[in-house]
Amino acid sequence: MNLPTLFASGEPKSLRTDPFDVLGFTVVVTARARWEWSFEPGVRETFGEPGGAYPDDSVAHTYVSAGVRRVGLTTFWRAQFTVNGDGPFAVPGPELSKTAAPLVVPVREARSVLVGG
Repeated sequence: MNLPTLFASGEPKSLRTDPFDVLGFTVVVTARARWEWSFEPGVRETFGEPGGAYPDDSVAHTYVSAGVRRVGLTTFWRAQFTVNGDGPFAVPGPELSKTAAPLVVPVREARSVLVGG
């Protein structure tokens, strides 16, 4: 509690296809993600990074009290493509989204101890 809790989506920041042929044209599709985290009721934050293990603090939240939290995560993907190197062009339509099952996070109070040496 009062220390940042680090989170990681476990997903890549972007995906890119190998070039493929469509009617004689070379097409490459690239998708980029953004993540919306729900750390506790009424507290939602959006990140452009997937997060990671310490020391990566790109996705962190500081809880002010101890207790069990249910953390939610929705990933949104937006894609674009190139044709024979021209573009990029936006893939039409809404972003694709994927919502993970809530993660139960126990938040505990940390206590410091002064040690003489």
